[in-house]
Amino acid sequence: MKSLFRREGSCLIALVLLPLTVLITHTLVCVPIAHAESVLEADDCTLLHVPSSSFAHELDRLGIPASHHQSASHHRENETDLQLELRDLLKTKAAQGLSAAARATLIQQLTEVRATGSIDGHSEIPHEFLDYIQGARAWHSKNVATARQCWKKLLERPAAERAFKTTWATYMLGRAGGTNEWQEAIAHFRDVRRLAEQGFSDSIGLAAASYGEEARIQLNRGEYSQALQLYLQQYTTGDDFASPSIEITIRKALSEANPVKLRALAENPLWRHAVGGWLVANRENEAHGDDAGPFDRLQRLQRWITAVETLKTNDVASVEHIVLAAFQRGQQELSRQWIRRAPSAPICQWMTAKLWLRAGNLLKASQILQRIQYAFPIESVSASTNRPHTLEAGLEMRDRSAGQRIRGELGALKLGLRDYTASLESLLSGNYWCDAAYVAERLLTLNELKAYVDVNWPEPEWVSPNAPGSSEKGYESEHEELRKKLRELLGRRLVRNNRGHEAFDYLPEAEHRSLFTLFNAMVQGANESLAKSERAQNWWTAAQIARQRGMELMGTELEPDWTITGGNGSRGITREERASTNNLVRASVDELRRAEQQGPVCEDRFHYRYVAAAMAWRATKMMPNNDPNTAVILCTAGSWLKRHDAVAADYFYKALVRRCRRTEIGEQAEARRWFPTLDATGQLEPWHGSERSTSPELDTDTDESSLIDGIMLPEQLMSSDEPLGEEENESSDAEGGGESSEEPIEEERSGGAEQAAIIDSERLRR
Repeated sequence: MKSLFRREGSCLIALVLLPLTVLITHTLVCVPIAHAESVLEADDCTLLHVPSSSFAHELDRLGIPASHHQSASHHRENETDLQLELRDLLKTKAAQGLSAAARATLIQQLTEVRATGSIDGHSEIPHEFLDYIQGARAWHSKNVATARQCWKKLLERPAAERAFKTTWATYMLGRAGGTNEWQEAIAHFRDVRRLAEQGFSDSIGLAAASYGEEARIQLNRGEYSQALQLYLQQYTTGDDFASPSIEITIRKALSEANPVKLRALAENPLWRHAVGGWLVANRENEAHGDDAGPFDRLQRLQRWITAVETLKTNDVASVEHIVLAAFQRGQQELSRQWIRRAPSAPICQWMTAKLWLRAGNLLKASQILQRIQYAFPIESVSASTNRPHTLEAGLEMRDRSAGQRIRGELGALKLGLRDYTASLESLLSGNYWCDAAYVAERLLTLNELKAYVDVNWPEPEWVSPNAPGSSEKGYESEHEELRKKLRELLGRRLVRNNRGHEAFDYLPEAEHRSLFTLFNAMVQGANESLAKSERAQNWWTAAQIARQRGMELMGTELEPDWTITGGNGSRGITREERASTNNLVRASVDELRRAEQQGPVCEDRFHYRYVAAAMAWRATKMMPNNDPNTAVILCTAGSWLKRHDAVAADYFYKALVRRCRRTEIGEQAEARRWFPTLDATGQLEPWHGSERSTSPELDTDTDESSLIDGIMLPEQLMSSDEPLGEEENESSDAEGGGESSEEPIEEERSGGAEQAAIIDSERLRR
């Protein structure tokens, strides 16, 4: 199959594409999609943006030993307190040895006691359960004194008789303490943890929760160090409430701005790193009850810096936190001052690169990023369960890891330095596909792209689905997805550049049949030894393939076709945006020149429709006038363009009326002054003459000069250097049937051919 096109197909697309530069440059409306995946967007500060850390990652990397108390959320499996209480009940001595029916009755009785509060007639239920339930009902009735009496009564029972409710009662006594009894409450919460360690049942994780209750008391007293320590211990139990509580504690400490208390936090390495992690996590506006503005955020950072500076230490972790937090808040000079304390730290080097970029030194910035990129893992925090415990591993920006972001920024800098292949490599490494597609499609020459893909992104060797390990992953990795998209982009670009015979190695196998049919039809259409009717049919077959599968076979990934979105909107950088960008990495003259030269032959949206229409036009040039098939092709091909480009479609409409006026389709077209509607079989759909015309009512006497800037006349679709001989003037008589051709279309407008000849020759070759 491929050998056929290596022999005959290499120049066939040129028969259609080169003359097609002309059909129209009208602006089309499309739905823009934000460049959330771009480092090339037209924003002067884009490359100066810095990531934030995952606060959970910052807490995890503190290295606090895990508590042997576990939060209920880790083991209760969505069970309610009632279900856990009933499970405890069945473990009591009273329930041991009972029949299944008796155990069910016992469960029913406990449920009734909880619902009604009446203990009469339920002597089978252990007393510790009855004491606790009575206290709980009094608690919910706001009768705190009675509740405390019931729970104290429970704790006065022998230890053997209260194995399951001791921790429950002790915990609730801590919560029931008055505001002036905080010391007694703290003692109760500590007792909960001690009792759980002694073996008393803790089925709902009250020991873990007691850390938070004790911390809350300390927080209300303004004892931030003690509160933070307790919340950090609670965090190690897996309690979901610990993290927001830690945030609230840190925010309150920094807002109160008590130098003594802040210094106490700074002196303890564990607490110091927790505060620094919160600052770089940039969570101030997300903490409960926080409405901090930029000024408040900066004030908090400055207060923390004052506390850390009193320590006279250059703890690298603290330096990195401050450097990053300062940059996040737009304080580049403050960041620069702290960079000097740990200049070799990866975060400090990254921020240094941004400072060089801000000064306009792209080379120096790129050299730094090239050196440090491997210190930042590509995997995001959410994607990696074995991420290293470093600040670099927890940084994210727009749902991307810092490793991806750095590689994207390096790709942007390489672009500014006109190292396009290195730019593409870095952008792909960072999974910035939109930006990478711009470089691959617009900046690299076709040979440069093909050489790069063949060496760096070759087709993977086929592996049998039954081979060991072949089905370990049920989805493609990001790397494999990029390989697929890049190879398909190259394949479509090969088709657009007259090298479709090479595209089989890059386009999906599902498109091979269509690609073969397209090129085979074009080969036969250009074969002058065949009858003109057969050649016309082949050109029409090629036209239909180009229209139906054009997006998949020759569509551009970005503008003008937007294959990246299936043609449903724009998503990615355009050469116009690069030409007008304020980005610190501005487009060079060489970049813009390449972007112009490497574009498709036609820059109009859905450009393959124009390719298909030109193929259809070739078919009709070999077909007789007033032939129903000629009318069908002219009507169908014109209809491909009419929605987005009525001016270009108008040429097909006029040819339809001129050449096929005596057919039903041509007759209705003339009556409607626009294209009739055909069904799937090419038959006319019903139309009533009273219906309003759908024609855009183009002025047939429009001065050709108003169209020269964007349109090539249909006759010019057959330029003199094309190997189709004298077909430009063929008529139905040459086919041996029908009437002679009517007046040539170009004579309909005065001076059309002469004016068309002055179209910029460089534009005709794009």
